[in-house]
Amino acid sequence: YNDPLVTLAHYFYPKGKRPNSQMGLLLARNGTLDEVHTINTGQRLDKFGYLDKLNGLDHLPYWRDSPCNNIK
Repeated sequence: YNDPLVTLAHYFYPKGKRPNSQMGLLLARNGTLDEVHTINTGQRLDKFGYLDKLNGLDHLPYWRDSPCNNIK
């Protein structure tokens, strides 16, 4: 969950040493991912359940070739 005190702490820490922006006992320890996933919900049934974006991006920044970075 979001914690106001942790949010406030971000103003006082340098960028590389800031604490997590969320508070939780099992945060990042229970096998869940912290990325934001945008999934197609069924307006087009042929794309239902497919990943559309990851962290707001429709492509990945890892490889040089465009087809390797596409999210389809």
